[in-house]
Amino acid sequence: MGALVEVNCETDFVARTDDFQHLVHEIAMQVASMNPRVVSRDDLTEGEASEAGEVALLDQPYIRDNHRTIRDLIQETIAKTGENIRVNRFIRFELGQ
Repeated sequence: MGALVEVNCETDFVARTDDFQHLVHEIAMQVASMNPRVVSRDDLTEGEASEAGEVALLDQPYIRDNHRTIRDLIQETIAKTGENIRVNRFIRFELGQ
């Protein structure tokens, strides 16, 4: 199983920091383990909006601390780095699927 995640920030300086690289690693682990369908609730149809906590990556509980969401994790890293950070897209690969 594997996950490929595109996470954007404003400068390459921030992209090389340990905080940013740790964030991207944790998001990839979240995608691999929780199998979200979309990045945010904005990507869901009106009928699917009630399932946002299960299928939208940013609204899922963080796998290492279920009192925080992935959105919270990103906001904490934004506060540390001082730059806007955004998950643009992801894909999850599973052998045999």
